[in-house]
Amino acid sequence: MIREELQNQFGIAICEYCRKHVISEYNLRKGWVCEKSYHKEAQDGYAAKNNIELED
Repeated sequence: MIREELQNQFGIAICEYCRKHVISEYNLRKGWVCEKSYHKEAQDGYAAKNNIELED
């Protein structure tokens, strides 16, 4: 699956994953908006957690 397909299909779930796992790892303030700063990292983590193979 390419990243665009992943984002289109699981966009909200990826953002939730990012808030719970990626942003919290950087100890950023609650409510902080990443503005897609960690988008690729969140996609990678979400894909790995859900056994989705990404094509780069």
